[in-house]
Parts: sequence; structure tokens; C-alpha cells
Amino acid sequence: MCCVPNKFVDDTRGVASLEFVILIPILLMLLIGIYQLTELVRVNARLSRVAVAVADLVAQQSNGVTGGQSGSLGNFCAGARLMMTPFPATGSAFTLAIASVTNYSKTGVVNDWEVDTACSGGTATRLGPDTVIALANSPVNLISTSGPAGSTGIAGDTVIVVEVNYQYSSLIEYLSVAWDHYQDRFCPAASQRSGCLYRVMYLGASMQAQTQVGPAGNPSASSRRQRGVYALMFAVLFIPLICIVGCALDLARMVQYKGDLQSAVDEAALAGAAVLNSSDSSTKTFATTVATNYFNRAILPASISVSSPTVTADNSGSAKLPNGNAAYTVQVSASATVANSLFALLIPSFSMSVTGTAAEPLVSSNLNLGGKNSQACDENNLYVYEVPKTADGTGYDYSTTALNLLPASAFTLVTPGAALPSAAANQPFGVKLVNNTNGGPCGVSSSPNTYGAPSGSTQSFYSSLLANGQSPNADSSNTATPSGNSNSTYPVVVTSVATTTSRTHGGNTTTTIITKIAVTPQGGAMKTYDSSGSTSLVLTDYTGNAQCSGGSPVTISSITNGSTTTNTSTTTYACTTQYVTTTNCSLYVQTGVSTAYVNGLSSTSAAPTASAGKCSSLTSGIQYTAPTCSQISALANTGSAPAAVFWWNDEGGSGTDDYDYNDAYFAATCTLSGGTASGNNTEVVLIQ
Repeated sequence: MCCVPNKFVDDTRGVASLEFVILIPILLMLLIGIYQLTELVRVNARLSRVAVAVADLVAQQSNGVTGGQSGSLGNFCAGARLMMTPFPATGSAFTLAIASVTNYSKTGVVNDWEVDTACSGGTATRLGPDTVIALANSPVNLISTSGPAGSTGIAGDTVIVVEVNYQYSSLIEYLSVAWDHYQDRFCPAASQRSGCLYRVMYLGASMQAQTQVGPAGNPSASSRRQRGVYALMFAVLFIPLICIVGCALDLARMVQYKGDLQSAVDEAALAGAAVLNSSDSSTKTFATTVATNYFNRAILPASISVSSPTVTADNSGSAKLPNGNAAYTVQVSASATVANSLFALLIPSFSMSVTGTAAEPLVSSNLNLGGKNSQACDENNLYVYEVPKTADGTGYDYSTTALNLLPASAFTLVTPGAALPSAAANQPFGVKLVNNTNGGPCGVSSSPNTYGAPSGSTQSFYSSLLANGQSPNADSSNTATPSGNSNSTYPVVVTSVATTTSRTHGGNTTTTIITKIAVTPQGGAMKTYDSSGSTSLVLTDYTGNAQCSGGSPVTISSITNGSTTTNTSTTTYACTTQYVTTTNCSLYVQTGVSTAYVNGLSSTSAAPTASAGKCSSLTSGIQYTAPTCSQISALANTGSAPAAVFWWNDEGGSGTDDYDYNDAYFAATCTLSGGTASGNNTEVVLIQ
């Protein structure tokens, strides 16, 4: 019996298999851990790209964004989830928190808004104003713009802050749950560890039962031959294991790099589709250039060799969205080669190809212009126009210089049932008020208005100028200074008759009267006022508060009759109107109204209380002063009518301006068909 323990100690049969069984789980966990680590790195890189892409898309929306899951922010979340492919990003696993921060000249850095519910099925954790402002200020140094206006001041730099949250479920997590279950099943608590030891002892007894011993109590020959087998087996398996680990590492790199390359082509396709908004060839070429440049500027790993992208733009309208609606598309394809590391012993490198397609939905718009109403003595007409594009076609030019280049045919008179021809859904439009002083139903008068505009003069007011930081009365028809924020200057010719009588004992007596005043109003024909020589006219009766300056009188005749000499001369004055251009005293745009309210507008309707009797800053309430049809249509998502009511104050009258905003008004209503969802969304989306 004394030799029995030695037999068990020396018996090594099955040791190699046992060691292999023990080693395999460790190696598998090592392999899976390496793979999951690279997957986590890949997810983190993908989240960073998603955050940048969403912030970029929000920042590019010059006409603002719409909240809610059916608005533009909801669309951006849907696109972001597509960018997360192949990682599942549905429901609460993927959420977005989006906020806007602006530095104002008066109040400093302000959190304008934050949306945490843009993604369907999940609500992001609210960042809060303090966190958002802290993120925006570091490392970005926000600059404010000095100037008048408003309770907050003039807006300076704006930063969009985006936080992306993603709940990642790994294979290790599932294995960890199984392992916990295994432990709970066999050793659920410290007090029951004897049960666990019992099973180990039982396993040892089974092994003992299978042990063979020689006649002298020593291990048999077969037992001695098995000694060192596990070391030999480990040496044999070491190289395949290294290859497996190297393959896993290189495979993870390949998946990560392919994801990076896919993100680059997706973002480039989105950038190209964002500018592919018409069917002309120049727009197609520009979209191709934008997508190519965007891809070439993508930040990709240095170890990846990328070929030039292939960009195909299609603005024929034949492409379809997943819901069947028509769209323009931009497709970007790229290929790359990546050198392997450990796996290079077998395969030096591998190649990959990716393709991304983005669509610009073709949305049909129906912009209806309600009939114009007016409660003014002046004649006021309203026109709708499309805001012109910039010279390079990449945006819109809201300046007076651009407006001054528009032909007369670009303006559509607002009449009942009129519609803006071929209005694109994302094309901003403006409203022009043309005011004719004293040309209305109250009868013709020779008096100037409050700001020195003479009778018969024409002033133009443009709503879109507010989007350029200018007052609507910065008349672009003033060719002398077309850059805006200027008053018009008109000539006035005054004819004076001076009669000088020589007296023998009393010296000379001169009597001068103004017999004629000829005024050439801005945009109108010359008007002549003649006293017939009986009384003297007063210049300010026809120029009012205008600032006038003149040259020296020019004698046109001199007649002497005995002791009386009559000299007739003319003096030309340059008179400038005095409209206020540092604030908005012309326009108030009303939204959030009902369909019944729009249909009930009449010549007796009262202007909104919020506008009565005052001017506003050039930055206050300007969101809908040059709206798009898509922007107006989206108002229906808030429960109101898809309409914007333009209330104008023509800055006329005599004495003082009443700021009543009922001199000319109408409602612009817009509905859409097509788009990416039931809400007729018009934002670009990824479709492949």
C-alpha cells in the first residue's frame, strides 16, 4: 500500500490531453479578447465620425432645423444610424444629444437649444446648458459680433455640439454571463464550496480508477513514453496559434479600415448630394467636385493605400428612394490596399472596395400666395422672388448687390391664386414691397412722407435683406450706393425771382420769392409746383424731413425796367431720405397660425399685437423673412397651418410713423409632395 501514492504521482498518461483542454479556453479567450478590443476601437472611431457628420449637417442648415423624429434632426439621426452599419443602432442602443451655442454681443455665450429626442426609440441623457457651453468654449474660442439690437445682441460665432451614445454588446459579455452561470451553478456561495471540492475529488477518483501500474509499483513503459508529450504538442501548436492570433489581428484591422473607408465614401456622397439640387449640368459637375474633394480630405489610417474615388452624380430624377419617391443621387466608390502584419507570412496584403450612395430627394412644392390686403393711403404692391445664388453656385446671396441684378421677370406679383413658378422645396424666397408715396386710395397729395420721400416717389423693401443683417428698406434700386443700408437721393430744382428796386432816398429794396419747385422723386417722373409768381413756395413743403444741400444759384435771366431789375435764377438741391436702417421698422412675419386664420385675412384684419407700434432689431424674428417652401411646410408638424403671414409697414404717412404693419399683408402657404418620409422631408440621406 505504501507504493500506491507513488503510482499515482508517476502516472502521466493523458497529461497532454488534459493540458490541451486547460489551454484551449485560455487561447480562445485571448483570441476573442483581441478581436473584441479591435471591435471596440472600431466602434469608437465610427462614433467619432458620426458625431462629426451630424454636427456638420446641422451647421450647414442655413434656414434652421426642425425638431422631432419626423423633422430634419430625426432624419439626421436616421442617417447616423445607417453610418453605424454593421453595428446595430436601433432603439435605445443609439441616441443623440444635439445643441447649439452662440456667443452674443450682449449676453455672451448662450445655449440656444438642445434636442435629446431626435432618434426614434431612445432619449439621450440631457447635457444641460453648463455642459454644452463648457464643451463649446474648449477648445473653440467663440467670437461675438458687436452691434446694436435685441435683448441678447448681435450673434457671433455659433458651435453645434453633438454627443453620440451607443450601447455596445460584445461576445465577451455573453461568454461572461455563461461563465457566471457556471460558477453560480457549481459554487454559488462560499458556504457551499465543499460541494465544489467534492466534485473535484470525484474527478480524481475517476482518474485513479483508470490508472495502470506495473508489477513493482512503478509506472509502465507506456506511461514513461508519454512523458513530455504535452511539451511537444505545445511546441507543435505554437506556430498555428501564432498564425491564428495574427490572422485575428489583421482581420480586425481589415474590418476597422474598411469601416473607416466606408465612412469616408458615405460622408463624401452626402456632401455631394447636398449641393445636387437642380438638373443642370453645371450643378452635376459641382456636386462631383464637392464629393471628390470631401473624400480626398478624409482622415484615413496612414497604413492604408487608397485609390482615387470614382464619383457618379445622377440628376436625371430617375433614381428612387427606398419609399419609391424620385431623387438625385451621388455615388462614391473607392478601393484600398492594406499590408498585413503577422499574417503577412501567408498573405502579404489584402484589398477592399466600398461604395456609398446618397440621395437628394426631389420634392414637389406648391407655394400659394394669398391675396394682398392693405389699409394704407399709399399704393403698395407685393412681389415674391427667389433669392439668387452666389457666383460659385454653392449658396445664396442675400445682399442688395445680388438683388439689384435680378431682372423684372424674377418678381411675381402677389395676387389671389398666384404661385411662384417652379419653386424648389429648399429654394429660399423673399417678399418685395414697392411703396408709391401718395399713390393710394386717399387721393394725390403734394406732401412728402415722414422720412422725406416726395410725393410720387417709389421705395422698395426686401424681406431677404434681414437674412443679410440689413434693414428691408436698404433699397437696392439706389444705384449710387447699391451695397445697402443707404437712403435714396433725389434732385430738386428751385426757381427764384429776385426783384430789386432802386430808390433815390431809401437805397435798394430786394424782394425774392420762390416761384417754382421741380422735384424728381426716386423711381418717379418729375413733378413741378408753380406759384405763378403770386406767392413764395416753401421748399420743406415738398421735401419734408429730407436732408437737402445745394449749390450756388445760377442766373437764367436778368431784366431791367427803369429802376427795377428782375433776376431769375435756379438752385439745384440734392435731398436724401431719412429712413432708419439700423433697425427693422418695415416687416413682421407671423407663423403658428391656423388655417381658419389664414383664410379669414381681409382688408380689416388687425396686425399681430407683438408687432404694433415698434421697431425690432435686425436679428429678431428673422427665421422666416426669407423662408423655403420646405421650412413653411414643416410648420404643419407643430399643429399649425403651413403658412407665414408677411405684415408690412410702408414707413409712409406724414408727421410721424405709426408702425401699424397693416399697410400691405398676405399669407404664403406651402405644401410638399415626395421626400424621404411621410413628413415630406427634404434632407439628403444615405440609401446604400
